[in-house]
Amino acid sequence: MALGLDAVSAVFWGVLGNFAPIPLLLWGYDRLMQIPQLRASLLRLEKRGGQRVREVLIRYGAWFLILMTPLLGNWTVAIVGPFTGILPRQLLVFSLLGITLYGVATAAAITTSMDWFSAA
Repeated sequence: MALGLDAVSAVFWGVLGNFAPIPLLLWGYDRLMQIPQLRASLLRLEKRGGQRVREVLIRYGAWFLILMTPLLGNWTVAIVGPFTGILPRQLLVFSLLGITLYGVATAAAITTSMDWFSAA
């Protein structure tokens, strides 16, 4: 919106840019696991926190993904998701939903505050 885009265009391009890494990382997860250093750190991470994340996902389900994808980061959710047992389709749908909701909320807040300050 700072570049002169309307709110709908800003949300669309923002969601597209933030969502793009998730399918790419899910598609390339097996290839990433072939890199020995990365595999070792991911397996260590899985042992340390994978069970806790699994329990939270079972308890809160999709709401956890919707709320946490924009907060934790898309890359983090896309990498951690597969070894916590999240189905790829579920990860894609709820991450997209969360990113879109946060994008719409941010655009609404910016538009409202711009209208509010310009009215004064």
